[in-house]
Amino acid sequence: MKIALFGGSFDPIHKGHLALAEAALAGGAADRILFMPTFISPFKIGADCLDGETRLRLIRLATEGREGMEVSDFELRQQDVSYTFDTLEALGASGDAEWSLLMGADSFLSLEKWYRGEEILRRWAIVLGDRPGSPAEAVSEAMERYRSAYGTRVTRVEYEPLDVSSTEIRRRLKAGEDAEALLPPPVAAYLKEHALYRTEQADLERLKQDLRSELSEKRLRHVFRVAEEAKKLSRRHGADEQKAELAALCHDRYRCLDGAASDKLVRELALDARYLGNRNLAHGKIAACLLPAAYGVRDEDVLNAVSYHTTGREKMSLLEKIIYLADAIEPERVYPGIRRIRSTAYKDIDKACYL
Repeated sequence: MKIALFGGSFDPIHKGHLALAEAALAGGAADRILFMPTFISPFKIGADCLDGETRLRLIRLATEGREGMEVSDFELRQQDVSYTFDTLEALGASGDAEWSLLMGADSFLSLEKWYRGEEILRRWAIVLGDRPGSPAEAVSEAMERYRSAYGTRVTRVEYEPLDVSSTEIRRRLKAGEDAEALLPPPVAAYLKEHALYRTEQADLERLKQDLRSELSEKRLRHVFRVAEEAKKLSRRHGADEQKAELAALCHDRYRCLDGAASDKLVRELALDARYLGNRNLAHGKIAACLLPAAYGVRDEDVLNAVSYHTTGREKMSLLEKIIYLADAIEPERVYPGIRRIRSTAYKDIDKACYL
């Protein structure tokens, strides 16, 4: 049995990875491909990366139902920097399979400099796939040098390489751009559902787009006035202005729900039954539950500010007080006593909340 180890960060796995694995199987270079995400790549120590369990889950989603492709958590279980030599050594000791290393041309060119790279080249065959932009002449020269110096067996895979990289996918997702064409459909769906890689700035812009498309003109103007008021209060009281703006924009995100839709979500989210039939109180609680997946908003203080913006609560944080007040005193609000509350809000925020 010829098994090719396909290691890497897979942050995230994409269509280019699958195309190379499929070509290696179709061309007979391997009978099985073993995908193995690193715990920590020696080339990416200190880099920001999705956690290992999530990357493993994405690989399993991408390879499910694909014959000849398997997934291993071996390197993740080591809980240490992942060195390919050590992994191949351990895998080779566990059976009589013929192991090789599947890789792209970019990694191949630097293989000699890896940890115990010369021993890898002497002991294991390489299954090589081209990458868009890889200098063909340099790859051919490296193949000849490795064969001459180490006796390396190199099998070059015949296929049309895709112009895709995990770096570009992360860049697009962080910028709020579409990357679905570069990803296996189950992976794209998972990344979208769990708001992975997105930054708060990208989420903020997308949130604004959704507010414009789903809220009434009157409600939309209110939300943006609350955001401006929250930023002013933040500057006055020394709070995080960006967090205040985010919370303010989120506070009425689901105020557009009708009674039936609101009640349905109250049940699905297992919220207190007292929110049934009461959209005025329910919409903040619903938002606090849906915002993490919908827009990647996971800051507990922001979520609490959204959740309690209508009712307030004991021991409110500064941000909670700011959103509570900004909602109540934005410039178009008119009710008895508001002038006093507005004036007090910029002098004594606790007294303003009390009023």
